[in-house]
Amino acid sequence: GLAATPPAPVDRFALPAPPVGSELARAVGAVVELLSMDPAAVTVPMVALAFHAPLGGSRCAVHVNGPAERGKSVRASLVQRLFGASMNAKALPTSWADGSTPLGRAQVYARAGDALVTTDDLRASGGSRDEADTAKVDQSFRSHFNGAAPLKGRRDGGGRTDPASRCDVLSTGETLPKGSTASTLNRVVTVELDAPLPANIGELDALASGGVLAAGMAAYLRWLAPQVEDLRPRARAEERAASTRWGFSEKSRATELLGGLCLGMEYLLRFLAASGVSAADVERHRARALAALHDVAGEHGARVAEEGIAARFVGLMAQALRSGLAHVVEVRRAEAPGTGLRSLTPEDPLLWGYQRRAGDLSAAGPLIGYLIRTATPAKPSPITEAVCLAPAAAVSLARKVERENGRSLGADPKAIGAALAAAGMLARTELDGARRRETTRVRTSSGGPLLEVWALKLSALGYGTGEPDDGADEPAPAPVDDGTGPAPDDVPEFPSDVDPFAP
Repeated sequence: GLAATPPAPVDRFALPAPPVGSELARAVGAVVELLSMDPAAVTVPMVALAFHAPLGGSRCAVHVNGPAERGKSVRASLVQRLFGASMNAKALPTSWADGSTPLGRAQVYARAGDALVTTDDLRASGGSRDEADTAKVDQSFRSHFNGAAPLKGRRDGGGRTDPASRCDVLSTGETLPKGSTASTLNRVVTVELDAPLPANIGELDALASGGVLAAGMAAYLRWLAPQVEDLRPRARAEERAASTRWGFSEKSRATELLGGLCLGMEYLLRFLAASGVSAADVERHRARALAALHDVAGEHGARVAEEGIAARFVGLMAQALRSGLAHVVEVRRAEAPGTGLRSLTPEDPLLWGYQRRAGDLSAAGPLIGYLIRTATPAKPSPITEAVCLAPAAAVSLARKVERENGRSLGADPKAIGAALAAAGMLARTELDGARRRETTRVRTSSGGPLLEVWALKLSALGYGTGEPDDGADEPAPAPVDDGTGPAPDDVPEFPSDVDPFAP
């Protein structure tokens, strides 16, 4: 005598009865048509994510990034409507831009269960709210990926646990999800969309709105049902095995991120084979998906390296100094013994934020750091080959430059210092001492206070050891292990002892 009504927007997750006969063939054909939509590097991860969701595991996430008017929401809605015909591009389950809180999104992610949940419209305004919004996005992805809900204390004692995600998340937006470090991107498969909507988008939209794609998912669930209870206890191990079968190296972030997509695609292909799709067509779709996932892995690895907060921050510092948006001064011992320290214009001043105006050399922009040249044979300095940045001034400048570029830095000084240390870009820290800080202390004037600075290696800025290199335009990117393994053509169809298409 009890009735349960799910709250919005979960009430829009609704599947028809599994189709049979000609309706089954039509539903399977619609799924194949969706899988065939171009570009493959965008469509394959989204569709694989949707068919992974019922398998359990619930830590997979894909973010489709691209400019406006490329149809990100329309494409996402096609995949979303595998789980309910009413969730069109104007009525996706959740949004980054509608004021929803991380707790509100977490409740939807938990209630939707083993389904795909789209969170639409991630953007950066370049305004003061971007830092706070970035932290909320990071919180949502972090708790989803970790499969653990945040524990929060109550004022009256005890604690409250937010609901844990039980779905797979499809995100879209005009900007990438960035947290305080590159860790957010390390939890989300990012794909870049820069292609117009395909010519058959109207037909696909009609199939989705008519419930044909949802009928395809209903048929998939009926086929999956006898297998899923045995699969779920070992879902994570199966994901790792699937990523290996698809040619990704065992010890890589790509394996961690893409394993779920590989497994979802394997089960989709097995379903298509069991539903009457020819072996030749199944193999064609497998080869297309294989190439697409390897493309995605390579591009994602490069994107993580580029968007890592340490590399971004150092790039902003190099840009600011070379373009005269900020400057540093050189600190040397006075020539006369006992007369203390003096500040002067560095050698190669044009590399350190100085400009010539009317024949005179002058500093441009705010002071953000120091070149310490106070070493003597009696007191050698271990930070001679570094520029000592004042954290508050440097971060303030970096935020200003990012706002002018329409982006958000997405990190505070503490996170940036930790990222610089982790990347090996600091010449000296006090992490091994009692203070355990990424900063070190230097004196820049006689009798002045000790200043907390980041001793950033000159090589991190792209300047050569010793004298700065006038020919260095940008810091050399660190090599990235994108985990893509061998090229798709070198990957066997499947190991002989593991046949994912076996009944």
